Amino acid sequence: MTQNRKKITRKNGNPFDELRHLLNGFHLENNFESIPFTCGAVGYFAYDLCHFIEKLPDTTIDDIEFPEMCFSFYDTVIAVDHLENKCFLLSVNINQNSQKSTAKRIDHVLKMIRNGSDIPYEEESRFNGSRIKRKIISNFSKENYLKAVERAKQYINAGDIYQVNLSQRFQTQIEASPYDIYKKLREINPASFSSYLRFDNKYVVSSSPERFLSLQNATDSTNKQSGGLVRKIQTKPIKGTRPRGKDEGINKKNAGRVALKRERRRRISNDRGPRTKRSWARM
Repeated sequence: MTQNRKKITRKNGNPFDELRHLLNGFHLENNFESIPFTCGAVGYFAYDLCHFIEKLPDTTIDDIEFPEMCFSFYDTVIAVDHLENKCFLLSVNINQNSQKSTAKRIDHVLKMIRNGSDIPYEEESRFNGSRIKRKIISNFSKENYLKAVERAKQYINAGDIYQVNLSQRFQTQIEASPYDIYKKLREINPASFSSYLRFDNKYVVSSSPERFLSLQNATDSTNKQSGGLVRKIQTKPIKGTRPRGKDEGINKKNAGRVALKRERRRRISNDRGPRTKRSWARM
């Protein structure tokens, strides 16, 4: 984890407890409901964190030495509204009644951007497929992958599991920076949930159309015990299957529904849609 530009290394203890301890030391009021992130912690959780929650077999080899959890804490954020083509500066500990204090913080951030040669800028990606000089290698052979699929089916039939994320890891060497790869992903697959994270010499580049989990504070006037404040949990998975019908007619009908939804998503992604009025406060 990084805080105040210093790296904090935790060698012992439960990482969830360590993160909770750090988060309890901060409290931030979000006065801009239309802005999803107004300073705070940004990072990732790895699948291997499951071993801190449940006792499971651990037979994998850590050959990439990537941390199970990594977070950075930010007190200043530059938010870009691509729909309205506007940029917003959000920062904590600013005296809102002092224009001088606000102007000083803005000048400080602008100076960091001008002098920060390591800050990626918005430019067309220079990465293309021809820069891949070597073969793309998978950690699975076709034979072993098919065996893993059959083994997963046996676990499902036995009732040991009901879902499995059977993934492959591909690796190769390319002449492109991680940010070039991120930009290319945004060009060919402008997903709703994409990210580019840098932690020293470790990078995370992702592009996903799926919201895994969202936890937010909300108001509920009917809940008097909590004072009207409740936690709102939202998940929007797009993967999964529907059970087979009793006849081919039902199966074709379900397949048609899936195709229709895909066509609607394709049209929506190609149409920016109506512009919405933002209530963001620009500084």
